[in-house]
Amino acid sequence: MKNYKNKIVFVVGGSTGLGKAVAREFVAKGAHVIIFSRTKSRLIQAISDLERHRSAEKQIIAYQQMDITDEDQVTSGLTQIMDKMRAPDVVINCVDAADAQGLFENSEALAFHHAMQTNIYGVRHLVATLLPKMKIHGGSIVNTTSLSGFVGRGGQVQECASKFALLGFSEALRAELKPLNINLSLFCHTREDLVALEGNVQVTKVSSLKHADRTALSLISGMEKGQFLIMPKFGDRIRMRAKRWFPRITAWYQMRSFRLNAYG
Repeated sequence: MKNYKNKIVFVVGGSTGLGKAVAREFVAKGAHVIIFSRTKSRLIQAISDLERHRSAEKQIIAYQQMDITDEDQVTSGLTQIMDKMRAPDVVINCVDAADAQGLFENSEALAFHHAMQTNIYGVRHLVATLLPKMKIHGGSIVNTTSLSGFVGRGGQVQECASKFALLGFSEALRAELKPLNINLSLFCHTREDLVALEGNVQVTKVSSLKHADRTALSLISGMEKGQFLIMPKFGDRIRMRAKRWFPRITAWYQMRSFRLNAYG
């Protein structure tokens, strides 16, 4: 396990769900953790929870309100924190457009725009702001995606479009960042992960916390190993390989599943 004492960790989307679980793990490991989100009330609530896991009196646990889809907010928000401290050693981006699903013919251009702004342009704004200072000492960046970034599925056109774009962006950017001693990883979660991590009524509080811890630790472990694609679920790895090795069968299965789910 890596020593994170006095390391600086930025968690974008750190007020709820996977981001909050990851932030909690880094706080417990002794890192200085700054969480970012657009909703101040959730940030304050998350900080209260993170404080209970601090491991040192002088450990910094703070927040910055920021909308990742707004380039000016991203630039000013990140710059404010870096001016007070320095560039982060670790950046985890857990922001996801939760409403990027539904039949394309029923969707509006605004919803498609929001998915692209959140899942790809927001990531671009984040990296563009951090890179000039991060490249001085290196570090790690982790973007989060889902299986929709690898397998096209009906009813998820907006999500697939933005997540496929994120895959290409991350893979190409990884090659550029490697010589700068910055490792970039892509963590693949599932929709079920997000439900459990948000404490859905179908999941007990205890099991939800355990699931959150396991998912967050999987992300951190993959990052520490320098992996590009971190995909902890065996079923997801099988689906991704099936598409690569048996594209026609995979396409038939996806279309059949969509027809059954959409039309019965």
